[in-house]
Amino acid sequence: MHFHWEKNDMGSEHKVNGHKYAMEVHIVHYKKEYGSFKNAQSYSDGVCVVGFFGEISSKDNRDMDNFIADLKYIVKQKSTIVRNFKEEFSWIKKTALKQHYYTYHGSLTTKPFTECVIWIIFTKPIHISRRQLMKFRELYSSHNGVLINENDRPLQPFNNRTIVYGY
Repeated sequence: MHFHWEKNDMGSEHKVNGHKYAMEVHIVHYKKEYGSFKNAQSYSDGVCVVGFFGEISSKDNRDMDNFIADLKYIVKQKSTIVRNFKEEFSWIKKTALKQHYYTYHGSLTTKPFTECVIWIIFTKPIHISRRQLMKFRELYSSHNGVLINENDRPLQPFNNRTIVYGY
């Protein structure tokens, strides 16, 4: 699971009708038959990323409280926290149910930016309070010890991609 944000509340890596959101959450999957994430990147159908926008709300998202409390344990590169997905990530299921989405073939938004991703981007954002978003902005890079003010990829050229709207 990847989270992308900026210091200016425009950290989403996708836009919808010209609008960027404060955060974007990616759940990254790869096709099991390819054996590994690295191998899956060699195929146009190798990776699927399910994305959710994060929108600033005046209230905390209580369903995210435990997850956000665990951010303090993400202090080193490749840090791992094992949690029960059903309980810890119920906010994802609540957001995804009965929702419209966009899908298209594109690339990874992190190096090596391989064109191997089937994107599914849900239209209804997850609500997150400014206080909760600040917990992400208080994280430091494991590479250079610098505060992570932004970790999103700039918008890329459209390149005549076909985008399908599903409902």
